Amino acid sequence: MLIVNKTTLYFNTNSDDKFRWNFIKFLLIEDDSDFIKFKKDLVDVYLKTYEKMEDYHYKDQKDIEKYIDWLYNHKTNNLNKSVIIVAFDNNNRKVIGFIAGDTYYYDKELQSFVIAIHEICVIPEYQGLKIGHYLMYEILEFAKKHNKENDVKAKYSILFVGAKNYKAINFYKKLGYNYLSEHGKWIKMVLHLE
Repeated sequence: MLIVNKTTLYFNTNSDDKFRWNFIKFLLIEDDSDFIKFKKDLVDVYLKTYEKMEDYHYKDQKDIEKYIDWLYNHKTNNLNKSVIIVAFDNNNRKVIGFIAGDTYYYDKELQSFVIAIHEICVIPEYQGLKIGHYLMYEILEFAKKHNKENDVKAKYSILFVGAKNYKAINFYKKLGYNYLSEHGKWIKMVLHLE
């Protein structure tokens, strides 16, 4: 397990407005033993993140487990690496979020290789603390470094977001992503990396 970043976040832990310091580590899942160790946590974080949303996610436990497996195991080409980075609260000893994507994924619409973000989850009590921002930064930096080591470059990063998930859309816009196209109930957004 590689620590890709560590930071200290200051945040509200109860309704009395008392604060404490929490140490958040961002860990890269590097191999099967890491994945097996964290898989249940990833499923739990996914469930907690989406529990109050009616749409845009899997609801059945087995479907969620298959999806988490796919995020870790799929391979689209020899230069691509599937990446999962977890946010871990060192004080509470629990996974509080994760991001998953691909370093070098071919996008037919853009006719280009891209850094693809497939999933980002942060449990509700940790939302609004820039953890999602750190996760996005870490996966993009990891992907750029991985691609450079393989002598390839992605011009864009893409992601899909629910068309009515306005909170997430605004979050991605603040990170520089823009509307690209619509796909049923999904919006595809793109970030120019060059």
